[in-house]
Amino acid sequence: SRGDENLKEIETVIENFVLSVTSKSHLSKTSVPNLFELLVSYGVNHPSSYERIRRFFLQYELYGSTKDLRVIALKSRMEIRNLFTAWLGQNQRVAIDPETGEEYRWDDVLIFDQAISEADQSILRRAISERQIIREAIFLFSGHVLISLNNILPSGVWISKYSESEKRSVFRVTVQTRFQGGFDLAIHLNHKEASEMIEEEIKWKVIAGTEVNGEKLAAKLGGLWEDYNLWTEEFVGDESVERFIRREYKRNDELTLEKLRNLWKFFVWSAAAAYVKFWKLSDMKMELTDTTPDGLIVSPHDYQTGCIITSFSKRRKTESTLAFVMNFYESFVKQTEEKYPQIKKASVWNAIFSGIIEAEGIDNGISLINKFRRELGISDVDKKEDISTRIDSFIRNVKNHGYLPKQLYFAVKRFHRWYSLNRSASLSAQAEMIYELYETYRLFDLEEQYPAARTRFFLETVFYNSTQRFKDVLRELVRKQRHRKISKDESLKLINALHFEFELDEKETYFITRLGYPHLKPSDTAAMLSIKSEIAVQPNLVVQLQDDDGNIFTIRNPINPKEISKLHQLYLEANLNVNFRPEHHFLVAISDRGFIIGGAFYYRSDEDTVHMEKIVVSNRYRRKGISEGLMNELFSRIKSENIKFVTTGFFRPEYFYRFGFKIERKYSGLVKEL
Repeated sequence: SRGDENLKEIETVIENFVLSVTSKSHLSKTSVPNLFELLVSYGVNHPSSYERIRRFFLQYELYGSTKDLRVIALKSRMEIRNLFTAWLGQNQRVAIDPETGEEYRWDDVLIFDQAISEADQSILRRAISERQIIREAIFLFSGHVLISLNNILPSGVWISKYSESEKRSVFRVTVQTRFQGGFDLAIHLNHKEASEMIEEEIKWKVIAGTEVNGEKLAAKLGGLWEDYNLWTEEFVGDESVERFIRREYKRNDELTLEKLRNLWKFFVWSAAAAYVKFWKLSDMKMELTDTTPDGLIVSPHDYQTGCIITSFSKRRKTESTLAFVMNFYESFVKQTEEKYPQIKKASVWNAIFSGIIEAEGIDNGISLINKFRRELGISDVDKKEDISTRIDSFIRNVKNHGYLPKQLYFAVKRFHRWYSLNRSASLSAQAEMIYELYETYRLFDLEEQYPAARTRFFLETVFYNSTQRFKDVLRELVRKQRHRKISKDESLKLINALHFEFELDEKETYFITRLGYPHLKPSDTAAMLSIKSEIAVQPNLVVQLQDDDGNIFTIRNPINPKEISKLHQLYLEANLNVNFRPEHHFLVAISDRGFIIGGAFYYRSDEDTVHMEKIVVSNRYRRKGISEGLMNELFSRIKSENIKFVTTGFFRPEYFYRFGFKIERKYSGLVKEL
C-alpha cells in the first residue's frame, strides 16, 4: 500500500543516516533524532504500523553502534508505546446489552477455569478490567480489529490455564464477540522472575516474531503490562516437540515408532534452522542455551514449514561456533535420543548441517559448517573424527548434487515410502502421488528460490531407477538450473530432446513429458511430436482430448507453414479477417483423421500478460466442446510459463464470460486472471 511505501521511505532514510554514525559522532547534531521523531509521529497517525515501528526502534536499541543511538531508540520506542496505548483509549468499564437493555461489566464477561488459583484470578480480573489488555492484543493479532466491552457477549471471555511453572503461568484467553467472531490470545503471568529479565526476554521475542518469507521464530507479542507483571502473546496451541514425542512414544507400537523415526530428522532439521536463525538475528553474538525439544513447537507434519521457539529466557554470549553447534546437539539431539532410544534411525548430523544451510543459505552455511569443522579439529569433543567425516561427505554431496531443500527432501522420502508399499502402482497412480506431493509440500513455491526443484523431484522419484546415462543428463540440467545458467525455455528444449536421444521406456516417456509440462494431469493422454518443425521454436506437446460426442481430437502447435495457412483459411471461412504476425503463437485442434478443425493465436504483450486474438472452430465441429478444449489447454500452457493474465478484445464477450473473463478499467477489452 501507499502507506507502507511511505513508511519504508522513512525507514530507509534513517538507515542511511545511521550508517554514518560512529562513536565520535555527536548524535544530537545529526538528523537522526528528528527522523526518529518523524517515525514516532507517523506511528501515531497510522496505528496499524505500530508493530513494525516498535520492532524498528528495538533493533537499534539492541544493535545500535553507539550508546547514544541505543538510548534514543529506547526513548522513541517507549514514546510510541505510550502514544499507542493512549490511542487505544480508556478501557470501557460498563456496557449495555442491546438485546436486554441491561448493563454489564467485565465481571459479567470473565469466566475462569477452576484450575486457576484465586490469587491469579484476582490479578487477571483486575488487569483486564482496568487496562486495554484484550483490546490491544486482539488489535495486534487479528489484522487490526478493534473491540471493546460492548462488543463482547456476557460470559464471552473464557480463561483457562495452559501451562504453569514455578516462575510463570500461561493462560489461554478465548474471546467471543457479538459480530466479529472469536479470538484467542495468551496471557503470561510472571511469578518470580526479575522484571529486568522479563523485559529483556520480551525484546528478543519482538525481534524473533518478525515474519520473513511468511515464517517467524516466535509468537507475536502484544504488550507488557508492568503494573500487573504480565504480558500478552499470540496463542499457539500446538504441542512442543517433547510433548508430542512423549505422547506418541507411550503408544509403543511399531507403526507409531516408525512414524517417530521418520519425523525425528524433520524435527532436528527444523530445530537447527530455527536456532541458527535466532543466532543470526543477534549477529551471531547471542545464543539460546535452552535448546531442548520442550522449548520448541514444530508441526508433526513434515510438509508444513516453520517452527516456534517458546522460551527466550536463557541466553548467553556466543563463545564459538563449536560451542553453539555442540550445545544444540547435546541438548536437542543426544538427550532426546537417550530418553527415547527407539526414535533413532540413523545419524542426524546431516539434518543439523541442512538446517544450518536453510538458515544461512548455501555459501554462508557451508562456510559456517567448515568453521565448525576447524574448531572441532582442535577440540576434545567425543567422536570428532566421525563428525568430521560426515561434514566432508555432506559438503561434497552439496557441491556435486546441490543442496536439497527441506520440503523437497521430505517429499522425496514420502514418495519412496509410498512406492515401497505399492510397487505395482500404475503410471497414473504414480503421477497422482507426484502431483499430490508437489501440491502438499508446496514445491511450486520453492521453484523461484530453487529453480531445479521440479527436475530434482522427478529425478529422485520416478526416474530413480532409470539408466545412469539418462540420470546424468538430468543431473547436468539440475546443475545448470541451480546456478541459473539455463532459461526455462532452454530447459524445456533439453527435456524435449531426451525423447529422441534415448530409447525411453513407457514410464520414462510418460514422466519426461510431464516434467516439461506441469499442467498435464495424470489422466491426460499426451506425447511429444517427433516431427521436426520448420517454424516452431518450442517443443511440440500433443494433448489428446475427447469432444462431446466421444470423438478423439488433439491439440498442439502447428508443425509447418502449411498448417498455419490452413488455420488462416478457417478464419476466412468464418468471416473473420485476421492478420498473422511474427510474434504470434498458435494452437491448433486436429481431428482423428488429421484435419485442422480449429485453433487460436496469441502473443505475449508483457511479462505477465498474454493477449489472445481470436479463436475459431470449423463449422461442422462446433458445439462439440472443441473451443472449450482449446481455451483450457491455452490457459494451462501459458499459466505454466508464469503468465498471470490473459486479455482479449470485446468480441463475443458473452462467450468469454463463461471462461472467467471480465471487464476492468485497466484493460481495453476483457481480462482473465489465471
